[in-house]
Amino acid sequence: MKKKIIITVLVTLAALIMLPTIYFVYCDRTYKGKEDSIKVSYLKDHMFKINDEEVYIPQAFGTKIQTGKGHVFLFGEQHGFSPNHLLDSKLIIYLNKNKDVRTYGAEIYAENAEKLNSIINDGNLDEKKLVSVIHDIGNDTPQTKTDECLKKWKEIYAYNRNVDKSHKIHVVGLLGKKGEHEGLRRDQVMAQSLLDFMQDPANSSLVKNGCYCFVGLAHAFQTPYMIEGDKVQTFGSILKEHQLSVTSMVQIAIDSYCYFPKGDEMTITPPDESTELASSNGPVSFFNNVINIEEASKGIKTAIYALDGDGSPYRHCNDLVGTKVSLSFLSHPYQGLPSYSTLDYFQYVFMINEHQAPKPINSIVR
Repeated sequence: MKKKIIITVLVTLAALIMLPTIYFVYCDRTYKGKEDSIKVSYLKDHMFKINDEEVYIPQAFGTKIQTGKGHVFLFGEQHGFSPNHLLDSKLIIYLNKNKDVRTYGAEIYAENAEKLNSIINDGNLDEKKLVSVIHDIGNDTPQTKTDECLKKWKEIYAYNRNVDKSHKIHVVGLLGKKGEHEGLRRDQVMAQSLLDFMQDPANSSLVKNGCYCFVGLAHAFQTPYMIEGDKVQTFGSILKEHQLSVTSMVQIAIDSYCYFPKGDEMTITPPDESTELASSNGPVSFFNNVINIEEASKGIKTAIYALDGDGSPYRHCNDLVGTKVSLSFLSHPYQGLPSYSTLDYFQYVFMINEHQAPKPINSIVR
Protein backbone atom coordinates (compact mmCIF):
# COMPACT_ATOMS: atom_id res chain seq x y z
CA MET A 1 0.00 0.00 0.00
CA LYS A 2 2.75 2.41 1.00
CA LYS A 3 4.62 1.52 -2.18
CA LYS A 4 1.59 2.38 -4.29
CA ILE A 5 1.18 5.71 -2.48
CA ILE A 6 4.86 6.55 -3.04
CA ILE A 7 4.62 5.65 -6.72
CA THR A 8 1.45 7.72 -7.09
CA VAL A 9 3.10 10.73 -5.41
CA LEU A 10 6.20 10.43 -7.60
CA VAL A 11 4.16 10.11 -10.80
CA THR A 12 2.06 13.14 -9.77
CA LEU A 13 5.16 15.21 -9.01
CA ALA A 14 6.75 14.19 -12.31
CA ALA A 15 3.58 15.17 -14.16
CA LEU A 16 3.45 18.53 -12.40
CA ILE A 17 7.10 19.16 -13.28
CA MET A 18 6.53 18.17 -16.90
CA LEU A 19 3.30 20.10 -17.44
CA PRO A 20 4.92 23.54 -17.91
CA THR A 21 7.41 22.07 -20.39
CA ILE A 22 4.63 20.35 -22.32
CA TYR A 23 2.58 23.56 -22.31
CA PHE A 24 5.40 25.73 -23.66
CA VAL A 25 6.28 23.15 -26.32
CA TYR A 26 2.62 23.16 -27.36
CA CYS A 27 2.57 26.98 -27.53
CA ASP A 28 5.79 27.05 -29.52
CA ARG A 29 4.47 24.60 -32.09
CA THR A 30 0.99 26.09 -32.46
CA TYR A 31 1.27 29.84 -31.77
CA LYS A 32 4.06 30.43 -34.30
CA GLY A 33 1.64 29.51 -37.09
CA LYS A 34 2.00 27.31 -40.13
CA GLU A 35 5.01 27.61 -42.41
CA ASP A 36 4.18 28.81 -45.92
CA SER A 37 6.86 28.20 -48.56
CA ILE A 38 5.52 31.03 -50.75
CA LYS A 39 5.92 33.58 -47.96
CA VAL A 40 9.35 32.29 -46.98
CA SER A 41 10.51 32.49 -50.59
CA TYR A 42 9.09 36.01 -50.95
CA LEU A 43 10.88 37.19 -47.82
CA LYS A 44 14.21 35.78 -48.97
CA ASP A 45 13.80 37.59 -52.30
CA HIS A 46 12.93 40.91 -50.65
CA MET A 47 15.60 41.03 -47.97
CA PHE A 48 18.09 43.86 -47.42
CA LYS A 49 20.80 42.25 -45.34
CA ILE A 50 22.69 44.44 -42.86
CA ASN A 51 26.29 43.71 -41.96
CA ASP A 52 26.65 42.17 -38.50
CA GLU A 53 29.70 44.25 -37.66
CA GLU A 54 28.27 47.71 -38.34
CA VAL A 55 24.72 48.98 -38.62
CA TYR A 56 24.05 50.92 -41.81
CA ILE A 57 21.27 51.66 -44.29
CA PRO A 58 21.44 49.36 -47.35
CA GLN A 59 21.48 51.58 -50.42
CA ALA A 60 18.84 49.51 -52.19
CA PHE A 61 16.53 50.03 -49.22
CA GLY A 62 17.35 53.71 -48.79
CA THR A 63 16.38 54.57 -52.36
CA LYS A 64 12.96 52.97 -51.79
CA ILE A 65 12.08 55.19 -48.81
CA GLN A 66 9.37 57.64 -49.77
CA THR A 67 9.76 61.24 -48.64
CA GLY A 68 8.27 64.60 -49.55
CA LYS A 69 5.88 67.19 -48.21
CA GLY A 70 3.11 65.65 -46.15
CA HIS A 71 4.88 62.29 -45.81
CA VAL A 72 5.95 60.64 -42.55
CA PHE A 73 8.23 57.61 -42.17
CA LEU A 74 7.62 55.70 -38.93
CA PHE A 75 10.07 53.26 -37.35
CA GLY A 76 8.27 51.25 -34.63
CA GLU A 77 10.72 49.55 -32.28
CA GLN A 78 10.34 46.95 -29.56
CA HIS A 79 11.88 48.72 -26.58
CA GLY A 80 15.15 47.41 -25.19
CA PHE A 81 16.54 45.50 -28.16
CA SER A 82 19.83 46.03 -29.97
CA PRO A 83 20.60 47.70 -32.37
CA ASN A 84 17.40 49.80 -32.52
CA HIS A 85 18.94 53.12 -31.55
CA LEU A 86 21.89 52.62 -33.89
CA LEU A 87 19.60 51.97 -36.86
CA ASP A 88 17.50 54.93 -35.75
CA SER A 89 20.44 57.35 -35.98
CA LYS A 90 21.53 55.87 -39.31
CA LEU A 91 18.01 56.32 -40.71
CA ILE A 92 17.58 59.98 -39.77
CA ILE A 93 21.11 60.80 -40.91
CA TYR A 94 20.57 58.97 -44.21
CA LEU A 95 17.25 60.72 -44.81
CA ASN A 96 18.72 64.10 -43.96
CA LYS A 97 21.81 63.64 -46.10
CA ASN A 98 20.08 62.15 -49.13
CA LYS A 99 16.54 63.56 -49.00
CA ASP A 100 16.85 66.63 -46.76
CA VAL A 101 14.43 65.28 -44.13
CA ARG A 102 15.11 67.48 -41.10
CA THR A 103 12.36 66.72 -38.60
CA TYR A 104 13.03 63.83 -36.21
CA GLY A 105 9.96 63.03 -34.10
CA ALA A 106 10.83 61.13 -30.94
CA GLU A 107 8.55 59.52 -28.34
CA ILE A 108 9.79 61.89 -25.64
CA TYR A 109 8.56 65.02 -23.88
CA ALA A 110 8.98 68.46 -25.44
CA GLU A 111 11.26 69.59 -22.61
CA ASN A 112 13.72 66.79 -23.37
CA ALA A 113 13.52 67.47 -27.11
CA GLU A 114 14.44 71.10 -26.42
CA LYS A 115 17.46 69.99 -24.37
CA LEU A 116 18.54 67.55 -27.10
CA ASN A 117 18.30 70.26 -29.76
CA SER A 118 20.53 72.44 -27.63
CA ILE A 119 23.06 69.62 -27.20
CA ILE A 120 23.23 68.50 -30.85
CA ASN A 121 23.63 72.10 -32.04
CA ASP A 122 26.26 73.15 -29.53
CA GLY A 123 29.88 73.74 -30.51
CA ASN A 124 31.10 71.23 -27.92
CA LEU A 125 29.43 68.02 -26.87
CA ASP A 126 28.29 68.14 -23.24
CA GLU A 127 28.20 64.39 -22.59
CA LYS A 128 27.27 64.81 -18.94
CA LYS A 129 24.21 66.85 -19.91
CA LEU A 130 23.35 64.31 -22.63
CA VAL A 131 23.47 61.42 -20.15
CA SER A 132 21.24 63.39 -17.79
CA VAL A 133 18.65 63.87 -20.55
CA ILE A 134 18.73 60.17 -21.45
CA HIS A 135 18.12 59.27 -17.80
CA ASP A 136 15.19 61.70 -17.72
CA ILE A 137 13.74 60.10 -20.87
CA GLY A 138 14.27 56.76 -19.12
CA ASN A 139 11.76 57.76 -16.45
CA ASP A 140 9.10 57.32 -19.15
CA THR A 141 10.75 54.52 -21.15
CA PRO A 142 13.25 52.69 -18.89
CA GLN A 143 14.75 50.61 -21.73
CA THR A 144 16.12 53.83 -23.27
CA LYS A 145 18.96 54.08 -20.77
CA THR A 146 21.52 52.15 -22.84
CA ASP A 147 24.95 52.64 -24.33
CA GLU A 148 23.42 52.49 -27.81
CA CYS A 149 21.06 55.38 -27.07
CA LEU A 150 24.03 57.47 -25.93
CA LYS A 151 25.97 56.49 -29.04
CA LYS A 152 22.97 57.45 -31.22
CA TRP A 153 22.83 61.01 -29.92
CA LYS A 154 26.61 61.37 -30.17
CA GLU A 155 26.38 60.30 -33.83
CA ILE A 156 23.59 62.80 -34.52
CA TYR A 157 25.61 65.51 -32.76
CA ALA A 158 28.71 64.72 -34.84
CA TYR A 159 26.65 64.79 -38.03
CA ASN A 160 24.87 68.05 -37.19
CA ARG A 161 28.21 69.76 -36.53
CA ASN A 162 29.14 69.39 -40.19
CA VAL A 163 25.81 70.43 -41.70
CA ASP A 164 24.89 74.03 -42.42
CA LYS A 165 22.11 75.59 -40.36
CA SER A 166 19.47 75.25 -43.07
CA HIS A 167 19.85 71.46 -43.16
CA LYS A 168 20.41 70.47 -39.51
CA ILE A 169 18.33 67.73 -37.87
CA HIS A 170 15.68 69.07 -35.49
CA VAL A 171 14.11 66.98 -32.70
CA VAL A 172 10.38 67.18 -31.92
CA GLY A 173 9.02 65.81 -28.63
CA LEU A 174 5.91 63.87 -29.64
CA LEU A 175 4.60 63.59 -26.07
CA GLY A 176 4.18 67.35 -25.76
CA LYS A 177 4.92 69.19 -22.55
CA LYS A 178 4.81 67.21 -19.32
CA GLY A 179 1.41 67.27 -17.63
CA GLU A 180 -0.37 69.07 -20.48
CA HIS A 181 -2.23 66.08 -21.91
CA GLU A 182 -3.53 64.20 -18.88
CA GLY A 183 -6.39 61.86 -19.77
CA LEU A 184 -5.54 61.62 -23.47
CA ARG A 185 -4.23 58.45 -25.07
CA ARG A 186 -0.56 58.47 -25.93
CA ASP A 187 -1.20 58.01 -29.66
CA GLN A 188 -3.57 61.00 -29.71
CA VAL A 189 -1.00 63.21 -28.01
CA MET A 190 1.77 62.10 -30.36
CA ALA A 191 -0.31 62.66 -33.48
CA GLN A 192 -1.55 66.07 -32.38
CA SER A 193 1.98 67.17 -31.45
CA LEU A 194 3.34 66.26 -34.87
CA LEU A 195 0.35 67.72 -36.73
CA ASP A 196 0.64 71.00 -34.83
CA PHE A 197 4.36 71.15 -35.63
CA MET A 198 3.86 70.37 -39.32
CA GLN A 199 1.03 72.88 -39.71
CA ASP A 200 2.91 75.76 -38.08
CA PRO A 201 4.14 78.10 -40.86
CA ALA A 202 7.24 78.83 -38.77
CA ASN A 203 8.35 75.21 -39.31
CA SER A 204 7.83 75.10 -43.08
CA SER A 205 11.54 74.70 -43.83
CA LEU A 206 11.77 71.82 -41.34
CA VAL A 207 8.89 69.78 -42.79
CA LYS A 208 9.04 70.60 -46.50
CA ASN A 209 10.50 67.16 -47.29
CA GLY A 210 8.49 65.19 -44.76
CA CYS A 211 9.26 63.84 -41.29
CA TYR A 212 10.84 60.80 -39.67
CA CYS A 213 9.64 59.40 -36.34
CA PHE A 214 11.06 56.81 -33.93
CA VAL A 215 8.30 55.33 -31.75
CA GLY A 216 7.14 52.16 -30.02
CA LEU A 217 6.07 49.33 -32.32
CA ALA A 218 2.26 49.57 -32.27
CA HIS A 219 2.34 53.37 -32.58
CA ALA A 220 3.70 52.86 -36.10
CA PHE A 221 0.64 50.86 -37.21
CA GLN A 222 -1.34 52.66 -39.92
CA THR A 223 -4.62 50.98 -38.96
CA PRO A 224 -6.24 50.61 -35.52
CA TYR A 225 -5.98 47.29 -33.67
CA MET A 226 -8.03 45.50 -31.00
CA ILE A 227 -6.88 44.75 -27.46
CA GLU A 228 -9.13 43.44 -24.69
CA GLY A 229 -12.21 44.45 -26.69
CA ASP A 230 -11.04 48.02 -27.27
CA LYS A 231 -10.29 49.50 -30.68
CA VAL A 232 -7.03 51.43 -30.40
CA GLN A 233 -6.40 54.36 -32.74
CA THR A 234 -2.68 54.48 -33.42
CA PHE A 235 -0.28 57.33 -34.07
CA GLY A 236 0.05 56.19 -37.69
CA SER A 237 -3.69 55.74 -38.27
CA ILE A 238 -4.48 59.22 -36.90
CA LEU A 239 -1.87 60.79 -39.19
CA LYS A 240 -3.50 59.06 -42.16
CA GLU A 241 -6.92 60.31 -41.10
CA HIS A 242 -5.46 63.81 -41.43
CA GLN A 243 -4.50 63.08 -45.05
CA LEU A 244 -0.80 62.53 -44.42
CA SER A 245 1.05 59.87 -46.38
CA VAL A 246 2.67 57.30 -44.07
CA THR A 247 5.27 54.55 -44.48
CA SER A 248 5.86 52.23 -41.53
CA MET A 249 8.61 49.83 -40.53
CA VAL A 250 8.27 47.67 -37.41
CA GLN A 251 10.69 45.45 -35.58
CA ILE A 252 10.60 41.68 -35.21
CA ALA A 253 13.03 40.16 -32.69
CA ILE A 254 13.86 36.47 -33.18
CA ASP A 255 15.47 34.62 -30.26
CA SER A 256 17.01 37.86 -29.00
CA TYR A 257 17.62 39.36 -25.58
CA CYS A 258 16.31 42.77 -24.56
CA TYR A 259 17.42 45.15 -21.83
CA PHE A 260 14.91 44.81 -18.98
CA PRO A 261 16.03 47.24 -16.26
CA LYS A 262 15.15 47.16 -12.59
CA GLY A 263 12.38 49.56 -11.61
CA ASP A 264 8.88 49.92 -10.28
CA GLU A 265 7.28 48.82 -13.56
CA MET A 266 9.68 45.94 -14.11
CA THR A 267 8.60 43.64 -11.28
CA ILE A 268 10.36 40.46 -12.47
CA THR A 269 13.65 41.84 -13.74
CA PRO A 270 16.40 39.18 -14.11
CA PRO A 271 19.62 39.79 -12.12
CA ASP A 272 21.55 40.77 -15.26
CA GLU A 273 18.67 42.97 -16.55
CA SER A 274 18.49 40.93 -19.75
CA THR A 275 15.76 38.58 -20.96
CA GLU A 276 14.79 36.56 -24.02
CA LEU A 277 11.14 36.43 -22.93
CA ALA A 278 10.21 39.47 -25.05
CA SER A 279 11.21 37.90 -28.38
CA SER A 280 8.59 38.02 -31.14
CA ASN A 281 8.68 34.24 -31.55
CA GLY A 282 8.00 33.38 -27.92
CA PRO A 283 8.11 31.95 -25.39
CA VAL A 284 5.61 34.52 -24.00
CA SER A 285 4.32 36.44 -27.00
CA PHE A 286 4.08 35.08 -30.55
CA PHE A 287 3.48 37.41 -33.50
CA ASN A 288 0.93 36.05 -35.97
CA ASN A 289 2.57 33.46 -38.26
CA VAL A 290 6.03 34.55 -37.14
CA ILE A 291 7.31 31.14 -38.26
CA ASN A 292 7.77 32.35 -41.86
CA ILE A 293 10.09 35.23 -41.05
CA GLU A 294 11.84 32.98 -38.53
CA GLU A 295 12.48 30.43 -41.31
CA ALA A 296 13.53 33.06 -43.86
CA SER A 297 16.00 34.56 -41.35
CA LYS A 298 17.94 31.41 -40.51
CA GLY A 299 21.64 32.30 -40.51
CA ILE A 300 20.84 36.03 -40.88
CA LYS A 301 21.54 38.30 -37.90
CA THR A 302 20.07 41.60 -39.11
CA ALA A 303 17.96 42.51 -42.12
CA ILE A 304 15.14 44.68 -43.43
CA TYR A 305 12.31 43.00 -45.34
CA ALA A 306 10.14 44.85 -47.87
CA LEU A 307 6.64 43.41 -47.59
CA ASP A 308 5.12 45.59 -50.33
CA GLY A 309 6.91 44.21 -53.39
CA ASP A 310 5.21 42.95 -56.55
CA GLY A 311 3.11 39.86 -55.93
CA SER A 312 3.51 40.14 -52.16
CA PRO A 313 1.51 37.52 -50.22
CA TYR A 314 1.30 40.08 -47.41
CA ARG A 315 -1.43 41.90 -49.34
CA HIS A 316 -3.76 39.01 -48.57
CA CYS A 317 -3.00 38.01 -44.96
CA ASN A 318 -2.52 39.56 -41.53
CA ASP A 319 0.80 37.92 -40.68
CA LEU A 320 2.84 39.68 -37.95
CA VAL A 321 -0.16 41.84 -37.01
CA GLY A 322 -1.37 40.75 -33.60
CA THR A 323 -0.09 38.26 -31.05
CA LYS A 324 -0.90 35.04 -29.25
CA VAL A 325 0.25 34.86 -25.65
CA SER A 326 1.25 31.91 -23.49
CA LEU A 327 1.25 33.81 -20.17
CA SER A 328 -1.51 36.41 -20.13
CA PHE A 329 -0.37 37.93 -16.83
CA LEU A 330 2.88 39.00 -18.52
CA SER A 331 1.50 40.24 -21.83
CA HIS A 332 -1.90 41.06 -23.33
CA PRO A 333 -2.66 39.66 -26.81
CA TYR A 334 -3.87 42.04 -29.48
CA GLN A 335 -5.23 41.54 -33.00
CA GLY A 336 -5.59 43.50 -36.21
CA LEU A 337 -9.01 44.49 -37.50
CA PRO A 338 -10.88 41.95 -39.68
CA SER A 339 -10.50 42.36 -43.46
CA TYR A 340 -7.26 44.34 -43.14
CA SER A 341 -3.95 42.98 -44.38
CA THR A 342 -0.41 43.25 -43.08
CA LEU A 343 0.29 46.03 -45.61
CA ASP A 344 -2.57 48.07 -44.17
CA TYR A 345 -0.48 48.21 -40.98
CA PHE A 346 3.14 48.44 -42.17
CA GLN A 347 5.32 47.94 -45.24
CA TYR A 348 8.74 47.02 -43.84
CA VAL A 349 10.11 44.79 -41.09
CA PHE A 350 13.41 45.32 -39.31
CA MET A 351 14.44 41.84 -38.19
CA ILE A 352 17.06 40.95 -35.60
CA ASN A 353 18.08 37.36 -34.87
CA GLU A 354 20.01 36.09 -31.84
CA HIS A 355 21.08 39.54 -30.67
CA GLN A 356 22.30 40.25 -27.16
CA ALA A 357 20.79 43.06 -25.11
CA PRO A 358 22.43 46.51 -25.20
CA LYS A 359 24.42 47.49 -22.13
CA PRO A 360 22.93 49.88 -19.57
CA ILE A 361 24.34 53.37 -19.77
CA ASN A 362 25.57 53.23 -16.16
CA SER A 363 28.02 50.47 -17.07
CA ILE A 364 29.89 52.68 -19.53
CA VAL A 365 29.56 56.20 -18.11
CA ARG A 366 31.53 57.09 -15.00
